[in-house]
Amino acid sequence: MLDAVHSVLNTIDLRLLDSGGIMNDVILKPRARAFLAYADQLVGAVKYVDCLIDPNGGARITDTTVAAAFLRKVDRRPTSRDTRQIIELREAARRFS
Repeated sequence: MLDAVHSVLNTIDLRLLDSGGIMNDVILKPRARAFLAYADQLVGAVKYVDCLIDPNGGARITDTTVAAAFLRKVDRRPTSRDTRQIIELREAARRFS
């Protein structure tokens, strides 16, 4: 589950924000506290990005126009693939509410 969340956030970071990617520092034998802190950071990041996508919180998660508008805000041309990834991120944010 964490790998899936990390993958979505990393894709957004790399493709939409043209950054260096999000570090994945879960080591081979993670300590429970560090693992939980990492999970909490990922959940917080997903929720934060969802708030940036739909600041008023009133749009349907599957609203492609909201996803496309967010992509344009970060200077990306909305493609069906990127729009789908934005919708998947929003769905993930709701699972962690």
